[in-house]
Amino acid sequence: SSSSPSSPRPPIQYDVLSIDIGITPAAMDCKGVQEYAVPVKPINGFSARWEALIEKVKSSPDPSSIVVVGGGAGGTELLLSMQYRLRQELRDAGKDEGFVK
Repeated sequence: SSSSPSSPRPPIQYDVLSIDIGITPAAMDCKGVQEYAVPVKPINGFSARWEALIEKVKSSPDPSSIVVVGGGAGGTELLLSMQYRLRQELRDAGKDEGFVK
């Protein structure tokens, strides 16, 4: 059993420690990613990429399909949040919520 490094907080006892800070995937090198993907990682640029996707969906004359690749519980939560926001944005723009799948 080990404990966390000394700090102003009391030590935390643990037997196994998993620090899941994520990675920056190499997927940006894959064909089509630059044109069609909105990667979540690195997270520091995700907000701008997400807002650009929202504007693209709202201004498109054609319905949009969005696919989430990867994830687990976190990916599912992200997908549901995206669906909620996009439907709200489409409704506010006077478009049918079904305009995005």
